[in-house]
Amino acid sequence: MSQPRTHLVEKGQSPRKDRPVAVADIIRFEASMKYVVAHTEGGEYLLNDTLTSLATEFSDRFFPIHRTHLVERSRVVAIVPGNDSIRKFVVMSGVPVPIPIARRSYRLLLQQFPHLKTDKQPPQ
Repeated sequence: MSQPRTHLVEKGQSPRKDRPVAVADIIRFEASMKYVVAHTEGGEYLLNDTLTSLATEFSDRFFPIHRTHLVERSRVVAIVPGNDSIRKFVVMSGVPVPIPIARRSYRLLLQQFPHLKTDKQPPQ
């Protein structure tokens, strides 16, 4: 199996406007229509990759918490319940808004991160 890429390419209007994005700088990926948005502390980058291919290639670094989100494992700090106490969210360092967890991903998330406990505070 080949090594994962160290950089991804943000698609510009033309090939000359394509910009490299270091995978080490990416906090999370979010599916948006037929593209994927890579979120970093410095901004957002539109990629022409699929979330499924990124999840496979970077499975050691990113964890799928929803069909629309991959999060960087080292930044996951807590799980919090939603206002309805059914939905749950992941709190990440460097990310101001909690990210929803799919019900089917919740058990896998707890297996991967056994140190996390569900906090009592719902996201604002």
